[in-house]
Amino acid sequence: GIDDECKNASAPLSFIVAGQHLELEKGDYLEHTEDGCRLLMASVPELGKGHPTFVLGYPFLRRFYTVFDYGKRRVGFALARSSGPAPAEPAPAGAAAVRL
Repeated sequence: GIDDECKNASAPLSFIVAGQHLELEKGDYLEHTEDGCRLLMASVPELGKGHPTFVLGYPFLRRFYTVFDYGKRRVGFALARSSGPAPAEPAPAGAAAVRL
């Protein structure tokens, strides 16, 4: 959870990806630890060849349902139904269950 220190730390973050507005609430990208608030995203400048580059990672993938269409070289996003823990249920035969 986010304590009083984290509550005042930051506002929601907005991203525009291919014209689509995507927003992370501060509870999505901040984590309270014994040492205070921790940002759950990182800048990785060496990947961007001089351009700002961020690894959105777990906070972003937890908030948005993300579909990767490699054949058409595109990515789609939709707000996830729930960002809480998924109920435990068995995977169908031949399928792999992946928890984020």
